[in-house]
Amino acid sequence: MSNNAITTYAFHILKEIENGQFLKGRGLAAKVVISLVMALLKHKRKPDVNQMILYARTTKEEVSTCYKRLKREPMFQQVETRIMPVDIVISKS
Repeated sequence: MSNNAITTYAFHILKEIENGQFLKGRGLAAKVVISLVMALLKHKRKPDVNQMILYARTTKEEVSTCYKRLKREPMFQQVETRIMPVDIVISKS
């Protein structure tokens, strides 16, 4: 999977978040981090969430709140966000 596909999907998620106003009142940095995390997990890559949070200058609490709110929305419930150990081993090969 190319990085272009991941960034395109992350942009798609961010656009859906903004259009649907699912995270109204939350910071843009947290929205960007959560869209990147969801895109990476969708493409079976392990995200380094702590590094993203530091880079975006947001907090873990805000990202966690955004994640919990998004998982309640029907549009984002079908996005599988759990990584199986076999996926990590295969992706590194």
